[in-house]
Amino acid sequence: MKLKSLLAILTLGFSAASMAQHSHGTTSGQGGTREPDVRPMEQARLFNGEVRQVDKDGGTVTLKHESIDVLDVPATTMAYPVKDASILDHLHPDDRVRFLIVRQGKTLLITNIVPSQ
Repeated sequence: MKLKSLLAILTLGFSAASMAQHSHGTTSGQGGTREPDVRPMEQARLFNGEVRQVDKDGGTVTLKHESIDVLDVPATTMAYPVKDASILDHLHPDDRVRFLIVRQGKTLLITNIVPSQ
């Protein structure tokens, strides 16, 4: 008798968990689906680098930088677009900097860059 009760409780528990998983992300009572409630945010972090070239007209900065593991970018030297070209006004080749970079679609974008302390 205790075994049957335990099995019934376990069955109900698994059914409730299964229903909760299937109902997440759907509209209520409409029969359709919608996008999940929580959208992944772009990951942004501060990284170390060295300015190699500044292209104010093109709105890019070429940086030699450490590996950016969170964005799957190896240590390299590469030109990146900047969100606001005015941040390029105070940069010069050989400046050591810390920069904030985000992935927007397939593009990596520098959103901020400051001298290293």
